Amino acid sequence: MLLILAGVTIATLTGNNGILTQTTRAKEESEKAEIIEQIQLDIADKQIENLGSINEDEFYEILRKYGIVSADKTTLTTNKGNYEILISNIYGGEIASSLITTPLSSWEYTIYNDVVILDKYIGSDKEIKIPSTFTIDEDTYNTGLSTSSYTSADVKSGPFIGNTLIEIVRFDDGINFYYKHSTGEITISTGGAPHLFNGCVNLKAAYNIPDSTLYSATFFNCTSLEGDIYINAENITSFYMCFKGNNNILNVYVPENSTTWNSLAYECSKESNYEYAYTNLNIKTLDNKKDYIKITCYGDSLTAGQADDRKYPMNLHSLIQDKNIVYNAGVGGYTSEQIVDLNEKISKVSTIKDDIQIIWMGTNGGWNNDPDTLIAQYETLIERFGSDKYIIIGIPIDNTYTLSIDDLKELETAMSNRFGEHYINMRDYLVNNGLSDAGIDATSEDLSRIAEGRVPSSLLYDNVHYNSSGYTVIANCIYNKLKSLNYINQ
Repeated sequence: MLLILAGVTIATLTGNNGILTQTTRAKEESEKAEIIEQIQLDIADKQIENLGSINEDEFYEILRKYGIVSADKTTLTTNKGNYEILISNIYGGEIASSLITTPLSSWEYTIYNDVVILDKYIGSDKEIKIPSTFTIDEDTYNTGLSTSSYTSADVKSGPFIGNTLIEIVRFDDGINFYYKHSTGEITISTGGAPHLFNGCVNLKAAYNIPDSTLYSATFFNCTSLEGDIYINAENITSFYMCFKGNNNILNVYVPENSTTWNSLAYECSKESNYEYAYTNLNIKTLDNKKDYIKITCYGDSLTAGQADDRKYPMNLHSLIQDKNIVYNAGVGGYTSEQIVDLNEKISKVSTIKDDIQIIWMGTNGGWNNDPDTLIAQYETLIERFGSDKYIIIGIPIDNTYTLSIDDLKELETAMSNRFGEHYINMRDYLVNNGLSDAGIDATSEDLSRIAEGRVPSSLLYDNVHYNSSGYTVIANCIYNKLKSLNYINQ
């Protein structure tokens, strides 16, 4: 009898119509109503200020105070409670356009077939809208944008490049990019939108950006860009240098299938270029279900690599199935001291902390062959990261020509004792597992080196760096360590 009563009581409390469930629903509905009411009050205040009107920028600026507006601008996902609210349930009144539909006279343009191709904006509007069609002498033409490409900093072409006036741009749907060949032929560009908005230092926002496969240098040096950027393209092939030089924190939303943040991942191999990767970006999917994993690989030329098939960060990026950005912060020739200094500079550039750090340094010296010094340098970086998600890679080859195999083994023991499961003994791994993992039969030279405890030649490009097979094995080793530490879920 007591069990029956207990069951009835639990069902009464927790069922779909139970008291606790209904209480939770009532609380959520009350919180949603409070948020809607507060937004409506803010809208009313703005309308009073404007003598009865509110424009698009003002309206969505108010909404973004309370959460994230969907790409199609139909819903608001609230900061408080993470509720999804239809914008039509918040406000159904008139919203004035805050953007001027710029007349064709304010552009340099070319007419090709039934398309007006906009080459350069020469108007004076800070806020403009690019319509999908233009009418000239009673004939209607579709709108296109010329592709933005240049061979040097002094030879630039395409709409908006170097425009220091534009603050807001909104595109209509269906606008394509066109490429004008040196022969005069005009075709739809397969190169997408390279350099779009390059150097638009006062640009704050761009809405409904045209679909493209290539966003290389898009928003390059747009130092005033802020808020949310929505990239709706489904088949992106490159973001090379995209957002480089941005000063503000950005939420960048990309399609669920976007996996090609290679630009941000691999263009950090020179100290003068580290800001290419270290902009203040939060990369999210458009459905806002998941942020991208951000991994930084610090090191020297063993990390920087020599070619696309000879750098482990690129291979690692391809292996990880979760959404990820793998920053390559390797700089050829750098000592461990210099890498610690570079990390400090990078940390000052970026306010977005990465999720995982991978550090591989010491091959070029910088620690006076003293294990305690190298360990202390690693500890400095780990403390600066402020995260317990990191991987330390041991020195497999001595580039200073002063360390014996016994010296390396002594260092490896000290590193393993200090960093435990975070540590990879890369020399030992490559010696004992490298060839089998790469599917390579050992040569007589390989066998001789393995017997001495040295990395087999079949994995090397030269006496220090690795070939494509070597970097593939290294990436696989690090990938397996990421999984064993539960840093990624594969």
